[in-house]
Amino acid sequence: MKNSIRRISFAASLVAAQILLSLPAHATETYHIALSGTVQSLGHVQPGAEILVQVQPYAGKAILAKTTAREDGRFYLKVAFEGEAKQHVSWTLTAQAGTMTSKVSEGRQILFRDSHLNVQLPVNLTEDAFTLAML
Repeated sequence: MKNSIRRISFAASLVAAQILLSLPAHATETYHIALSGTVQSLGHVQPGAEILVQVQPYAGKAILAKTTAREDGRFYLKVAFEGEAKQHVSWTLTAQAGTMTSKVSEGRQILFRDSHLNVQLPVNLTEDAFTLAML
């Protein structure tokens, strides 16, 4: 009886070890960050303003994405990247309209199991530079 229990216990240990060895060392997932907002100058929307976003996962290459503000000055940009829970992702948003260019926002977020990050960034242009009002 004891020998059969030992065999079952040993077999169960082997199966558990095989399962653990077959799992990846890190649980990399595809995450998405969505950045949206409105570009304005002196209370007027800025259609055609260019929005450039650089997303930098903790381990991995930086990803660049670009969009143009719509007729109502609004923009939306969604970027996919690979990451792991409890690591961080950083982003930088730069806007340009006419001859004015400025780094508008930088952010950093710790990744959790939820694979979608949403950031709203209303952008107000001035003669000197862009200013940011975080919601």
